[in-house]
Amino acid sequence: MSFNISAELITILIGVITLIIGVFNSVKTNKQTVKSQHLQIIFAVSESFRQKWELDWSDILDELDVDHINPRTEELPGEQVKNIRYMLNWVDWLGALKSSGALNELNILTSSIGIPIKRIINVGYTVLREDTKNYGEDYWKNLFIVADYLNVKCVTELRSVNS
Repeated sequence: MSFNISAELITILIGVITLIIGVFNSVKTNKQTVKSQHLQIIFAVSESFRQKWELDWSDILDELDVDHINPRTEELPGEQVKNIRYMLNWVDWLGALKSSGALNELNILTSSIGIPIKRIINVGYTVLREDTKNYGEDYWKNLFIVADYLNVKCVTELRSVNS
């Protein structure tokens, strides 16, 4: 009789150990899957930026810099406002990915494209200023997440003025 209880106890113990190992493996696999998904998002965002940068964004920003436009005091040329707005919307989208949790590793992206993103935000200052004045800070709230992460001073100043 005691042999049957011991055999049943051993069977239950083996079942519990197997269950614990299964849960551990499941959690480990889930973490690897999530990490893989984040890396895929980082690659897609990076590739999106690279394409836009190489097609025209770099040239547009270089043209504005060559023209010595001070975006804090001067209005952007009318034809460029639309292009700058596209760039700012892209940065806002990046912030939306970060705030939603879909993109946890912002530092990986900003280590390679942080400087161009800062340039976009700085050149787009007048657009940000006008939109923030007209629609409130929430209009560019996701862009502000990226700007805060990159410590873009003009955005910090802009937000303190509008507070």
